[in-house]
Amino acid sequence: MIKVPKTLTLNEVESLYALIKNPTSQELAIPTDLHCSQLGGVGGLIQLLVTWSKRHLNGCLLIHTTRDDLIGSYLRNLAHSHHGLIAMLLSADIRTANRQQSILPEGFGIYDQVLKKMVGGEYDQRSGPEILLICADDTEHAFIPQFYELGAGIRDQVKGQREFIDLADGLILNLSKRYKRSYHLDDRLRENLGTTLYELFKNTHQWARHEVDGEEVSRSVRGIRFELTRLAQLNLGRQPLRTQAYVKAAEEKRGNVDFLEITLFDSGPGLVARGLGHRVDEATSLDSEYAAVVKCLGKYSTSSGKDHRGIGLLEVMRTLTNADASLRIRTGRLGLFRNFVTDPLRDDGDLWLFDWFTESDRITEGHTVEGLLLSILIPIDLGGKR
Repeated sequence: MIKVPKTLTLNEVESLYALIKNPTSQELAIPTDLHCSQLGGVGGLIQLLVTWSKRHLNGCLLIHTTRDDLIGSYLRNLAHSHHGLIAMLLSADIRTANRQQSILPEGFGIYDQVLKKMVGGEYDQRSGPEILLICADDTEHAFIPQFYELGAGIRDQVKGQREFIDLADGLILNLSKRYKRSYHLDDRLRENLGTTLYELFKNTHQWARHEVDGEEVSRSVRGIRFELTRLAQLNLGRQPLRTQAYVKAAEEKRGNVDFLEITLFDSGPGLVARGLGHRVDEATSLDSEYAAVVKCLGKYSTSSGKDHRGIGLLEVMRTLTNADASLRIRTGRLGLFRNFVTDPLRDDGDLWLFDWFTESDRITEGHTVEGLLLSILIPIDLGGKR
């Protein structure tokens, strides 16, 4: 069994991948709440859950009680956490701690209620300043109104660039109100951020619902997650060294800041498999994987449509440089990263991403993961507030 600890940073997530290979890891237990998971931990856990689900198609989620009077409240608490909701969606079964009783029907009823509220714009505030927008392809919530045009005869048409700009702006305002702060993104960042999210999600819509052989992804999930983090509430010393260095550099340059984390995830074949046209195998070199990721990111420049212009990796990096942001991508065997405070885009040919594990230009091999995880951290100015 894989038992996810309550204290979970990206480093702890990476260490859990070694357990997934074990045939006995079909069972998974997760806490209802997490500690030290800001700035990447929750997103990393979501990808771990995706990987576990795709490696163990009969994977079973175990809850921490056998008492009938506690099962309902436990499932509700689980569904109101982002990682818990996704674990419930990705599990083939949900059972009590003694493994004797399947409670999948109860779980379905509870997570379906949470999804319906999300679709209606009722964003759960129990877990703090974070919002999850998720398309669960095996449910009736595969095409949610935040991302898709929904009307007579329309079901799976992604909304336009302008709608994504307004969506991101509204979500950031929603989160800021929970901190009782007022954030005003400058117009250029607002436009570029919304356009970037539009292009990323449109690509996920097109490519992440099917494997490279055309087969539908089992229990497919796709989505975007927003979270605001206050430095005063962050145990920075527990974070990975790359995260610590970025936060300190951004604070030194910008002064008082909060951090906005935007995470895009899916359970598709991943950027590497998409770029190569086949799944990663022993014959695939790390250099080929890296080239495949850059190739996929560069495809955004081929987008076309009446209401937007496509953007490529160059434009994304310009936006992130101007925002003093960071970018992390986890796909295949690769963990890629760039701190745009200390390593800004210098010219049009400076399209490099660095190895997350070594923070160098020497690409190293990590555990093979499923799907795509792309995380952006952006410092948000507070002025004199603390």
